[in-house]
Amino acid sequence: FATIHSDFPHARMVIAGGGPLEKKMQHLAGTLGVASYIRFAGILAPQEMATTYRTSAAVLITSASEGAQPSPTAAEAMASGVPLIMTDVCDTDGIFTGIVPQFRPGDATQLAHHMRDLMTHYDTAKQNAEKARSIIQNRFSLTAFLDRFQKLYASLEAEGTASSPERSR
Repeated sequence: FATIHSDFPHARMVIAGGGPLEKKMQHLAGTLGVASYIRFAGILAPQEMATTYRTSAAVLITSASEGAQPSPTAAEAMASGVPLIMTDVCDTDGIFTGIVPQFRPGDATQLAHHMRDLMTHYDTAKQNAEKARSIIQNRFSLTAFLDRFQKLYASLEAEGTASSPERSR
């Protein structure tokens, strides 16, 4: 953030979440002279997080590890239609390659490049955010899940009927 802030002095950052690096990050923000432009929000309730997504120009996910695919945080951000930049560990399946800028965890140079690009070409970032939102809705919504489950169940039921134990006797 400090790298690009001089080019985009209107930029502000909200850091949601917490963890062992929080104090170190606060100290670093002060050392780099950007502490007054960053709000450390801590752990947010789901409704607060939804509001944060809706009021943000972009979301950055810098996590070095995510448990699910796609990353739940990335999916939430994409579902809200906000431009996103994320680490490549959030998209191991490559679903969002070419739509959502990705970088290796810890690569501040690549992250700054993506941030600068997003802020310079915001209209393109918004278009890509809508594409990502559509993917999330089509693949990961409750309706999509239930449709897949229903097809799987019907398939298993058809297989079970065709090869049920009673029929093989």
